[in-house]
Amino acid sequence: MKSSSRIAVVGVIAIILGTCAWIWMARGVAGSGARSIVITAMLKDRDLNYSGTVVTSAAYGGKMIVTRANLYHSGKRERINYLEKSLHGAYMIDSGGTSYSCVPSMKKLVVSHGGELLTEREHIALLLLNYRMKLIGNTVIADRSAYEVSIIPRKPGRGSKKLWIDRERRVVLKSEDYSADGRLRSRMEFMRIRFDQPTPDALFAAPVDASFSRDEVCRRESREELSKKLGIDVREPGYVPVGYKFDGYSLYNCPCNCGHVSAQLAYTDGLNSFSVFLVPAKVSCGMGGVCDVKPNDGNRCIMQDSRMAKLCKTRAADKSVVVVGDLSENEIRTITESVR
Repeated sequence: MKSSSRIAVVGVIAIILGTCAWIWMARGVAGSGARSIVITAMLKDRDLNYSGTVVTSAAYGGKMIVTRANLYHSGKRERINYLEKSLHGAYMIDSGGTSYSCVPSMKKLVVSHGGELLTEREHIALLLLNYRMKLIGNTVIADRSAYEVSIIPRKPGRGSKKLWIDRERRVVLKSEDYSADGRLRSRMEFMRIRFDQPTPDALFAAPVDASFSRDEVCRRESREELSKKLGIDVREPGYVPVGYKFDGYSLYNCPCNCGHVSAQLAYTDGLNSFSVFLVPAKVSCGMGGVCDVKPNDGNRCIMQDSRMAKLCKTRAADKSVVVVGDLSENEIRTITESVR
């Protein structure tokens, strides 16, 4: 159920346009009857083979970006071939915790090394702690009988999710993500799907064309390694909203090629997430993007809002702080101001 990767076309668009855009998608995990259906879907997806055509929509730049793609899924591996002419043959591979976003016409490859601190069981436990599941009914998606399930936050101010899960195979055939204020953030839906089709391993192999530029966006690092590389004291914020748990440190390279290299601290509540980005205060964004905190901004917390997430940025001692997540303005401001 890699719904976040299935709407990663937004990231590909950002690469093609060469703009500096901070895109963080709520991680698409899902977990009485409704609860059993969701958890089974989470656990079975890693053992299934299927392929099909999906339509995705994602809020970006004040409008919904709609794309079509062919998707191939084999266990823990997935490939998405985007069909829109404007994306110039772009595709994405997620294999073994590493994702590759490739735009062949631009000879550009973006690599992100994942890997989470929390285990699958811990994610499920967080989901059940912070959300309740409700079975809405039955419907048909892609000519398949499906359950419709809502995942509803137990506390206000959190995003929610709807899932349409195949009754027989327990595959997510459709998903919708909603912001904390109820606005649709993204949607994924299979138009057709086939199961147990042979898929060659070569389809999931990492691109190796030496003529392509290769940018590594994200790589797991320890706190000590990040502090040494960036020359700042990397530490967790003093305030974290109830229900969220720390999910690891990463070295993050801004994909707009502005030169920003930052420490990323990830947090999740089982469904939604937020990230804290720390960068040396002396570094500025060459592209003038939202990732920049200018000296004349002072130490005040500057808020920016979109349908995808809120962003708050400020300066703290030797570092600039950027926090991104779909939280209330008060919570995201409190997180930002608690970084020392």
